[in-house]
Amino acid sequence: MSTADADTVYLDYASSTPVRDGVKKAMEPYWSDVFANPQSQHSSGKEARAAVTDARETIANMLSVQPSEIVFTSGATEANALAVQGYLKTLDENWRRLITTQTAHSSQRHADAGIKTQKELLVGKDEGRLVPDQVTSAVVSDNDLISIPYVNSEVLYLSVRPEDTGADMMTTNSHKLYGPKGVGLLWVRSGTPMTSLLPTKKDQVVGDYQTLRPGTLPVPLIVGFAKALELAQKNFQKRAKQVSAVRDFALTELQKTFPEIVINGSVEHRVANNINVSFPAVDHDYLATKLDKQGVIVSTASACQSGQSGSTTIKALPSRSNSALRISLGRDTNRAAIRRLVDTLENIQKTD
Repeated sequence: MSTADADTVYLDYASSTPVRDGVKKAMEPYWSDVFANPQSQHSSGKEARAAVTDARETIANMLSVQPSEIVFTSGATEANALAVQGYLKTLDENWRRLITTQTAHSSQRHADAGIKTQKELLVGKDEGRLVPDQVTSAVVSDNDLISIPYVNSEVLYLSVRPEDTGADMMTTNSHKLYGPKGVGLLWVRSGTPMTSLLPTKKDQVVGDYQTLRPGTLPVPLIVGFAKALELAQKNFQKRAKQVSAVRDFALTELQKTFPEIVINGSVEHRVANNINVSFPAVDHDYLATKLDKQGVIVSTASACQSGQSGSTTIKALPSRSNSALRISLGRDTNRAAIRRLVDTLENIQKTD
């Protein structure tokens, strides 16, 4: 059974999204026609390099940042590691402190692996959300690195401009916004000291951060990433309202059909495409497997936690549920898909 099958209802968009047609079209010339190494100095290499430069400038303009502040990576996991380790390694080991949360992505919580660091894990108080005073009270030095997810993928439909967050670094992923897998980015505010995780000509960088990650750039993926971000910005608010309406319909139907259900995380402060619920005394892996067999695709944790016992995010919430169903909506998810989900869940409970 493929996720492209007409009978399949895919509700795991927080894990990955399909590549949009416009993105595939933008990438096409760079697979076989403009295929040269962008670092080569001949004319073909310069053509490929120009595509990367254009993509970098497109992304920089959309994020309202400088092109030199953007580092392309293999994805957000690598970008998180580069952000945390690249900064901490510029400090004396006696000044290395990492402040993050129990609900952060594992690539944030464990990004300091192998580096002598004092780490503090904050626990959300407001339905899993952090109270600002928790963060400020945890800071003891101007050198402290605070690594907190903008939004938790288990519980994007938010502005990704750094100026809206006040951050000094930000990571994002292509395949979460209808772009290709295998590419992400790290944005670093100019003046932030960083060092590469791989051998480079420079020990420390405070200006042109492109040099933080040596190696041949994946031109098609970078071009596709830029196009995906460009398309995601169009009609952003209108699309968020549409998805929110479907999400609210889903929450209403689930609570009406299953009064015992627990909504994980804040209902008021919930991103447009996220539904996260727990069924008391139910094995959620079993439930997700039964849904899968009937053509409804959901998850029980973020993909990076696959194979673990339960979700670290859900365990850290006030409800203290062991696991949950993460139901994440896409730009084309409609009420019929939600109706199918609810009906299938109801049939599973009736037959078990």
